[in-house]
Amino acid sequence: MRLISLICLLLLVSVTSASVVINSFSAQGIGEVSRHIDTTFEYGSGSAFVGGASGSVILAAPGPFQYQTRDTTDARINNRYNQTGYARFDNGGVGSETVSMESSSPSQYVAIDHSYILQSAEIDTAKFVSDSNVSIGQRASWDGAGIYTRDLSYGVEISQSGNDPYNVHPESGIRYRSTQSDHAIVLTNSTGGAIVRPEFSFTGFEDAFVINSTPAANETAVNNTTVEGA
Repeated sequence: MRLISLICLLLLVSVTSASVVINSFSAQGIGEVSRHIDTTFEYGSGSAFVGGASGSVILAAPGPFQYQTRDTTDARINNRYNQTGYARFDNGGVGSETVSMESSSPSQYVAIDHSYILQSAEIDTAKFVSDSNVSIGQRASWDGAGIYTRDLSYGVEISQSGNDPYNVHPESGIRYRSTQSDHAIVLTNSTGGAIVRPEFSFTGFEDAFVINSTPAANETAVNNTTVEGA
């Protein structure tokens, strides 16, 4: 009877959670923990696409530890991914948390990497991707020696001609481009420690003024501004 109830419950979950994958894991004890997760997601039509990836790695040395994660990949509404994670270890550990996004229309990308080699540490992480929108936040606190790094980069390139609002190389039209790279590192010695709270949010540029303007209208606006300011 219990087996039948369990099978019915599994069938119910599979029906109500259509187009959703949930992967959770938790462990607590005295010993060591190691895990490596890679997730990718993408959708498109023809040559147009938007997709992303997420990675999570941890290796904690033998000793007291606590570790838990929850990954959700959801295709019911759009291209959506969410991850929350927590890790605590007392005798040293290494790890990284990554998330990235790339799309073709408009041409844009994001890549973020949080990595660490820490002694006694506690780390909270949250990631969210929805189509071309990306956010990640983390709180890392530790005592003693440690190395913590955060690397991020993003780029956007939009060009519009009269026939194709996402044409990357038009013969004529208006263009917009933005890039950024950021490298941060926090170092502590055996008598030190730190608390680090990096946050990053990227909202897709589908509503950029370049896309919502026509080349002719933009040129008129520029000319009018020049005349009024003369």
